[in-house]
Amino acid sequence: MTCKLERTSTCASSKGMGLLGILALVAAFAFGAVFFGPALAVDCVLVGIVEECIFTGAVFAVLSKYFTADAACEASETSEASETRAINATGTTNATGTTNATSAATVSRTKNAPTKTRSANAPVAKSAATTALLFALCHLAQPWKLPIAFVFSLCMIWLYRRSGSIMWPVCAHTVFDMLWFGLFALP
Repeated sequence: MTCKLERTSTCASSKGMGLLGILALVAAFAFGAVFFGPALAVDCVLVGIVEECIFTGAVFAVLSKYFTADAACEASETSEASETRAINATGTTNATGTTNATSAATVSRTKNAPTKTRSANAPVAKSAATTALLFALCHLAQPWKLPIAFVFSLCMIWLYRRSGSIMWPVCAHTVFDMLWFGLFALP
């Protein structure tokens, strides 16, 4: 059976940048320009915008839609199968005229039995983990950064889902990069 459900996303829709988000990005840029120089500030802002738009804004959103639609298809197929089993369990008369010994209570229990379904957050968790893994693999040039990049990406996805805007992960990424490269002088 083919599932023809419309693919919908469970991730928070982008509510736009908002004045507060723009001010936060400008403040992060000004902070970086004053303390670490304008070149580093521009690099950190551009990297934050590009990486978050690609990974959090595009890859996570697409994977979230895909995994959510798959889970919805599986749930609908599971419920259809249990309804079919319940209908087949009703009392039927065979060729000799004897009735199947299924009671009405058993049939109603079967119809109303909860079906095994995944948690509603499972598609989101799967898409977040896949996105974080892709983000970490893009930082493979320095393998010691992989776990840091993976956890960092999960945090940015959480911030995106919590705020509903891509602007807050961009600001957080910018500040993180400024601290990473400017303050701590890490490669």
